[in-house]
Amino acid sequence: MRHALLAITEELGATLRCAAYSTNIKTRGDFSCAFFDRQLRTIAQAFAQPSHLGSLAHIVPRAIAAYGPEHLKPGDGILINDPFLGGVHPNDITLISPVFHEGGIFGYLANLAHHIDVGGGAPGSIGVSNEIYHEGMVIPTTGDYFTFYETIAGGYGATRRNDGMDAVQAHFQNTENAPVEETEANYPVHILRCSGRRSPVRWYAWWCTPPPWPRTP
Repeated sequence: MRHALLAITEELGATLRCAAYSTNIKTRGDFSCAFFDRQLRTIAQAFAQPSHLGSLAHIVPRAIAAYGPEHLKPGDGILINDPFLGGVHPNDITLISPVFHEGGIFGYLANLAHHIDVGGGAPGSIGVSNEIYHEGMVIPTTGDYFTFYETIAGGYGATRRNDGMDAVQAHFQNTENAPVEETEANYPVHILRCSGRRSPVRWYAWWCTPPPWPRTP
């Protein structure tokens, strides 16, 4: 029985890695999976990040209690990253799904994965902060799903004596290292070329060239 339950979480982790677009999950393996019984006791954990597994043991019972198990139905999922409810930090987002058997909740499957950027005052949402909201977006216990993408474009390089260039992508926010596949999967664009060069400062400047027409879903 022990190995059968462990195999469930290992298969969950393998599926997550194969389906992921982010290199943080697919390549770095920065995620963890676990199975909980209906009393929200940890039954099995896939071999992954120890800090994640400790977090899941706290955040899953609290998220289910806050949302209410009576409100869950087959196909539902709870999304949360609140560190005050047991999360590691805002980048680590937890998804909890109920498992039903014969009309009742048999247990819960949960995965916690590191997302590249959830906003905040530093690239990658990791920096020196004075409060939690400086680190990025905090997701309370919610059953709603979303994608988050923000880009700011405009002119660049103007001075008091000379005009700058028009329509140049001068600032790319919350998308550092965003995989091309993830962008194409969630937004109506098809990126033909994405390249970078070292800028005069210490950061890299990136250019992505979409075609002049929206991608057909």
